Amino acid sequence: MTVDLRRAVATLADTLAGRRDRALILVGFAAAFRRSELAALEVSRRDGAAWIQEQPDGLVIHLGRSKTDQQSEGAEIGVPYGSNLETCPVRSYRAWINSAGLWEGPAFRPIDRHGKLGAAAVTDRAVARIVQRTVEGAALVEGHSPEEARRIASAFAGHSLRSGLATSAAANDAPGHSIQRQLRHKRFDTTSGYIRSGQIFKQNPAGMAGL
Repeated sequence: MTVDLRRAVATLADTLAGRRDRALILVGFAAAFRRSELAALEVSRRDGAAWIQEQPDGLVIHLGRSKTDQQSEGAEIGVPYGSNLETCPVRSYRAWINSAGLWEGPAFRPIDRHGKLGAAAVTDRAVARIVQRTVEGAALVEGHSPEEARRIASAFAGHSLRSGLATSAAANDAPGHSIQRQLRHKRFDTTSGYIRSGQIFKQNPAGMAGL
């Protein structure tokens, strides 16, 4: 996981909103979701909807038609348990839906300033705001000025979760084909750009030049 997102998640409060934001960020990262896909997830199966199934080994996310699935064939995305309890997407998701008492309908919902849970799904713009707000809050905790915190957060949006998974996995030597599968890219050359970015310091000749 990217350092900025890891630090950001660590600062989230153990409240209903904090649990939602943690689960949203971690599931979105692990599944390499676009923000619209993340906003559309449902807790249980419903015809035509994307939904999350809990299994012993983790989460299986069933998708319908997406940007790269014009034939409406759908896809299944696996989200395994994380090795770090604080950033495990499966445990975080279960903590969120249990505390929110969800068994059907949208998986991620608005929460008002009084802590009341909404019935509708969050919007894709709300997903981006949640990511940016979390990163900004972490930057403030680390001592950055409000202006610096806003600047740091401005580099993050919903797509940061998707690209972050790809580059982090590449940096940790995940096979290219597995990254391509998780991102649901039809063409490997689309994935290869993320891999090059994630491996920019891997086997770098400058690091082997005795500098």
